[in-house]
Amino acid sequence: MREYVQRPLVYVAGPYTNPDPVENVHKSVHAAGALIDSGLITPVLPHLTLLARCDAVFVLPGESRGVEQELAYARRVGLPIFDDSDQLYEWARQISNLAPPDEPPQ
Repeated sequence: MREYVQRPLVYVAGPYTNPDPVENVHKSVHAAGALIDSGLITPVLPHLTLLARCDAVFVLPGESRGVEQELAYARRVGLPIFDDSDQLYEWARQISNLAPPDEPPQ
């Protein structure tokens, strides 16, 4: 039986309509896949009602009024906001005591 490991739930915020929705969704899914592969993060792709449940926000490059609203909410409720995956991974290691998949647990 696999042991359950709690990972932080991280909302991935990125532009949707500007400049191209298809390209932006592809970037979001790719970023979420990389976060999953780290073994440290459980990403959530955008849906504002889920933001309240998340432990942090990971911001993708690009401008978006929707992202600005999401970040304003995150700041109001005190969620950590990251735009660098290495910083996000370090934060996740600290709060969950997890090692990346290629490193042995300490």
